[in-house]
Amino acid sequence: MMTASAVRRNVIVGGMALIGTIIAAGAFEAWQNYGTAVARSEETAQSLSRVLAAETGRIVREADAALADFAAWAETPDAQAAPLSAVHGRLLLCLRSPHIQAAALIGADGRLRGSAAETNWPADWSASDTFIAARQAPQREPYISGEQGRDDLLLSRRVHDVADAFSLILARVDLSSLSALHAELDMAPEARFRLLRADGQVLDRFGGDARTVSAADSTVRVVRSKVSGYPLIMEVVEPMAGVSVRWHRRELASAASTAALVLVAAALVAASAIALRRRERSDQKRVRTEKQLRQSMQAESLGMFAASIAHDFNNVLGVIMGYGELALEALPEDSSVRGNIKRLLQACERARQLVRRVLTFDLRRGTRNARLDIEPIAVEVLDQIRARLPANITLRLVESPAAKAIRGDAIEVHQVIMNLCSNAVRAMPDGGKLNVSIENVLIEAKRSLWIGTLSPGEWVRVSVADSGVGMDAALLATIFEPFSTTKHEAHGAGIGLAVVNNIVASMGGAIAVETQVGRGSTFSVFWPAAREVPMAVSQPGSLGDGHGEIIMVVDDDATLVEIAEELLASLKYEPVGFTDPTRALEALRQDPFRYDALLSDQQLSNTMRGTDLARAVRALGSKLPIVLMTGHRDAHLKDRAEAAGVLEILDKPLRSEQLREVFTRLLPAKHPAHE
Repeated sequence: MMTASAVRRNVIVGGMALIGTIIAAGAFEAWQNYGTAVARSEETAQSLSRVLAAETGRIVREADAALADFAAWAETPDAQAAPLSAVHGRLLLCLRSPHIQAAALIGADGRLRGSAAETNWPADWSASDTFIAARQAPQREPYISGEQGRDDLLLSRRVHDVADAFSLILARVDLSSLSALHAELDMAPEARFRLLRADGQVLDRFGGDARTVSAADSTVRVVRSKVSGYPLIMEVVEPMAGVSVRWHRRELASAASTAALVLVAAALVAASAIALRRRERSDQKRVRTEKQLRQSMQAESLGMFAASIAHDFNNVLGVIMGYGELALEALPEDSSVRGNIKRLLQACERARQLVRRVLTFDLRRGTRNARLDIEPIAVEVLDQIRARLPANITLRLVESPAAKAIRGDAIEVHQVIMNLCSNAVRAMPDGGKLNVSIENVLIEAKRSLWIGTLSPGEWVRVSVADSGVGMDAALLATIFEPFSTTKHEAHGAGIGLAVVNNIVASMGGAIAVETQVGRGSTFSVFWPAAREVPMAVSQPGSLGDGHGEIIMVVDDDATLVEIAEELLASLKYEPVGFTDPTRALEALRQDPFRYDALLSDQQLSNTMRGTDLARAVRALGSKLPIVLMTGHRDAHLKDRAEAAGVLEILDKPLRSEQLREVFTRLLPAKHPAHE
């Protein structure tokens, strides 16, 4: 099944192909139309050339007929004796032709003998090209020439009298009707034309700028037609730009329709792409939501699992640690067994820390936030890391002497720095550099990081940078998920960064990650700086043992009751244990002044919790100091405990030092009755 992204890609590609096809079809049609326009224009120019050539032939023939009549008269005997006035009259007869503007008779010596309708004929023609060429031309053929600076042509015929004396009849032939004919036909308005003699000499030009052009000039089209019966050529010159302009005009509507089709197709493609993009984003959002929901459910399940086992596991640890402490106190100082028991207690402490680490997956857990400095914690972590650091890795701590304090749980902050450093060491299998820095950071504008958001204000940043293998984008996207790991399968699933994420999030912090494959990674943890001024703490007096104060111990586990009694007894207190909270409450009703303090577990039974017992005790009017112990404190336990009148909460497993510190502080000085 294709994804929305693939469908959107296919729609865009198909739409672009459709648009390209429309444009290509329009361009092909325009190209065909241009070819057709060029062909039609060429046909038009050819037709125009033929029409103008035919008209030119007609004009020249009419004028030549008039000259031929004069020549025929001049060769008669009567013409020999005719006076000059008669010659002038015959010349005037030539002007009856509508195309002859003027006529003249040139003698054999090249001198002007007579003229009609024009007074500025040259008097001497003997050196002119017209006279010389006409003299050499065949006797019965007219000669056509032109004069520079004039727009008409000279039509001439040789005249021989009966004595074969040479003379030349000339006529100026007006071709202005050709321009009128060209304008009237309106076949090629942009065209200009020229009248050429067969030898290439230009006789006349029409149509405005009729510059000399070459037939090889690609910017114009040159079409030529011969004038029937005369050595003349009519040349039509049409600019190709005119053809393009006419083609552009005709193609404007076609281009508009093509553009409309392209716009409609583009709009459809864009609308489809937008709709599919929205669907893709919706699918991505749904996938992210489902993933977040799965992760949330996994985290919640993991948290519930961690919370469910924490109480029982801490109870087991409590028994081991309690009896271990009792055994250690009972042994003489020189006993060789003391070392083994100390190592046993150290292992129990590591197990207790492991339980706390697992409990970070419970987002409902409670924390013991207090004002603390990060630097001593970081130094302690690095001392532990340095003890087992490979020789090919160098470690450096950059401390800020003015680093501000934060509010948090020292143990959890320790876990954060330890996990980040441990991951950094594993990321450098071939050695490298591990740098840890602590500094104050002032954030002026809100910033979103990889985990969390920084609001304007003062923050404390702890950065852990390594020069290891780095991470790609795919791995980076999963590193904070529970059980995600960059380690080999034999090393087990990873929970370190998930722990870091949970702890930092619960403290209102944020995490930034910078990484590059082959160049290493930098994890920067931001904690809000503590703003309140630390209050002066009074130095407590020396802790001592009890003086026989009676302490009620309530726990539904008989073994834990027994170990608590043993620990309290070792501290010179007199414990009285109960495994049933109902019986303990009844004992308080019967003799409310017998007991000096109450130590109760939170998880007593399905019907009663330690806070319920505390409320019941306060309902009796008792001011008995109440201490609550728990294997797992949730986020609201402190509030519920304070509301129930509980003065202190202790975390299991219990240590004798915990009990000594709490009851020394809560119980008044020794009463005489207990001496």
